[in-house]
Amino acid sequence: MKKYSVKKEVWLTEIRADREEWVELLGMHPDDAALRHVGISRVTWEQIAGGKSPLVPMAAYRLARFRRHGALADLLGSAWSDFFVCGDALLFPGLKFPMSAPELRTAWLRIQETARLRSEVALLRRDAAAEMAISGSTRDLLAGVFARLQNRDAVTLAG
Repeated sequence: MKKYSVKKEVWLTEIRADREEWVELLGMHPDDAALRHVGISRVTWEQIAGGKSPLVPMAAYRLARFRRHGALADLLGSAWSDFFVCGDALLFPGLKFPMSAPELRTAWLRIQETARLRSEVALLRRDAAAEMAISGSTRDLLAGVFARLQNRDAVTLAG
């Protein structure tokens, strides 16, 4: 009988803390609020500063990198590699300057309005084409009726 081994996929949830990198991300003496924000205790920070390289949650590392660099790829993955948070604004490809939250909201509303107007224009074009087809056939019908009436009047006058 064959035995099959099943490989388990292991997600990287913790990493060894590198002292120099963490000092670059949080500074040499971060305050308690900064440590609490990234999810690291003061004891863990003292181990990092002492060069002991304790295990640190991957989420804490990503959040610390995001706080330092503002790159959304650190939090959301490589699909967001060109998106950066600059203070209270967002910078993304195609922009010269970051957009604030109200500017982003306005841009989103304009995009939605443009989509709605495009669908409305498509409906109006369809209706106009239908009216032209109807009016074209009506025009042909009326032209035929007038032609018959003129022929009848011409025959009546001649006869």
